[in-house]
Amino acid sequence: MIKYTYKIILFLFIINVNRVDAQFEGYNHPELKWKTFETKHFFIHFHQGEERTPFLVAKIAEELYKPITEAYDFVPDGKIHFIIKDTDDYANGAAFYYDNKVIIWATPFDFVLRGTVNWLRNVVCHELTHMIQLQAARKMPRRVPAVYFQIINYEEEKRKDVLYGYPDIIISYPLAGTVVPMWFAEGIAQYETSVNGYDYWDSHRDMILRVRALNNNLLSLKEIDVFGKGSIGNESTYNQGFSLVKYIAETYGKDALKKLSKELSRFFAITMDKPVRNVLGMSMMELYREWKEKILSEYKENTGIIRKNLIEGEIIEKKGISNLFPRWSPDSESFAFLANKDGDYITNTNLYIRNNSSLKLIKRGVYSIPSWSSDGEKITYSKLKKDKNDSFFLDIFIYNLKNHKETRITNRMRANYPVFSPDNRKIVFAVGNDGTYNLAVIDVESKKIKFITEFKNGEEIFTPDWSGDGKKIVFAIGNGIGRDIAIVNSDGTEFKYILKNEEDERDPAFSPDGKYIYYSSDKTGIFNIYRMELKTGKVELLTNVIGGAFMPSINERGELLYSLYTEDGYKIALIKNIIPIEPSKSVYKSITVPDAKYNDFKFKKYNAIDYKPIYSKTFILPRIFFDYGLSLIHISEPTRPPYISYAVFCLKKKNTQ
Repeated sequence: MIKYTYKIILFLFIINVNRVDAQFEGYNHPELKWKTFETKHFFIHFHQGEERTPFLVAKIAEELYKPITEAYDFVPDGKIHFIIKDTDDYANGAAFYYDNKVIIWATPFDFVLRGTVNWLRNVVCHELTHMIQLQAARKMPRRVPAVYFQIINYEEEKRKDVLYGYPDIIISYPLAGTVVPMWFAEGIAQYETSVNGYDYWDSHRDMILRVRALNNNLLSLKEIDVFGKGSIGNESTYNQGFSLVKYIAETYGKDALKKLSKELSRFFAITMDKPVRNVLGMSMMELYREWKEKILSEYKENTGIIRKNLIEGEIIEKKGISNLFPRWSPDSESFAFLANKDGDYITNTNLYIRNNSSLKLIKRGVYSIPSWSSDGEKITYSKLKKDKNDSFFLDIFIYNLKNHKETRITNRMRANYPVFSPDNRKIVFAVGNDGTYNLAVIDVESKKIKFITEFKNGEEIFTPDWSGDGKKIVFAIGNGIGRDIAIVNSDGTEFKYILKNEEDERDPAFSPDGKYIYYSSDKTGIFNIYRMELKTGKVELLTNVIGGAFMPSINERGELLYSLYTEDGYKIALIKNIIPIEPSKSVYKSITVPDAKYNDFKFKKYNAIDYKPIYSKTFILPRIFFDYGLSLIHISEPTRPPYISYAVFCLKKKNTQ
């Protein structure tokens, strides 16, 4: 009889601690001076040029700390670090919950698949929820992110001079410290922003889910577990997750979300099925089918009148998921627009011109609305350009259609939505910095810039347009939930709102005769194209769609171009003969907008000190493996050199008779 005993023959451990850096190592900005201040529960790190955002983030985070930690019955084991960046024309947030670290970009950005909300309150709440809920679902201590089990076996040696044969068995199985599907993680983060009044189930989310449901194209359970599906697919994971989490909370109680998170912290809970069974008494598939049947039934019922009275016009640009911002040429014989054609991501767009017989690619990498000069010889637009400090900023360019030359007008200006004045001498555009946007006008020849608004409190500016006489500029403005439409004289005087309602009103454009403003609104719960007569204030509905209608452009013949959201993304549609629609034929449902109760005008200005690295706890990554007839336990710190710590336990077999 053979018996095995084990001896520990090696032990080695090198101590190391992690550093909480204010920048990713590959994207450091040494040209900036970084500062830090501390609150009761947070460290806030920011750089020069940020006068408002970091202090407002501190206020928002402290307001949210108690309600979110209580909601998931979890308190972090240390202060959370918020790193505020305004180094690029980019908007996002990221939660590193094993590092107790959150990164937030200060200035909001327009994303056509989403509505408009208070950017900082939304992103801080979303990422802080990730930090708390995902840690509540942790299976192991924060310093142990994962454990690996590995087995390696070898063929028998064929020759005496060969020490080991080729591997014939290689098994590697990771057991992650946190296992939460994407739909649940993102759905809970979205849900908490709505509970706290900073976001809501808006018309964009409803549009994407509605179109998928009515076309029998909802993502499956496996599909919403992960990302990696392109812009619309990834956004659908967010939206279906939000809808499903909202359904769980409304049907089974908000406390079910906390219980599900706790169930996910069990060591062998590697899918949602067992937690759902333990908390809700059904399988995950049964829950999914229950939710799916409910929303499909509601969408069919709510769109019944619209489906009988559709007014979409003719789709004239079908290819690709991102056909945006159509703009008629001055002679009305062609139009410019942005499109991604074969791409999977909506923001990777190029500039095209379409006429009756051809489609021509003009310039790649164009981001914003194309605007024609009044003689039809030039087009202006914005593009992201990289500067010497590895920052990407939007700048204004003019493309000459005769000699095919592109001229850069601004440098590191962070300029978006440029539009030619009727006399072609000036360009109006939006400028973002430290979380706030303003309107500015640049003289094309002298390059002198004049700001015509002075917003300071997180206002966002979108899609300006000149009146035909060049005296007024209309634009969309957001400062919280949704957008409104305002108008200002071109010299910056007499600012006023012309559409300021609970609904989201956007994409304003003057008619050539200056009589109307055409715009998009979710007045019925679905975005459609409307027009308002400036003299009387009379409003008329011009489209009636199932998806959504955006970005109108009208020519002198009265023909309407717009971007239509369909099952396959955004397409360009044309209505040649506009006939106003009776509102009773476009009844859908109301979207409940939260009553936001917060004050972002007042916040504490903390005394900040020069930034210094702050070290967190050591991470340990155990690896148990069987190799060369040995049982090994290897513990390492999961960062790249030089921050490595490890321990190896070698359990050697010894046979005894």
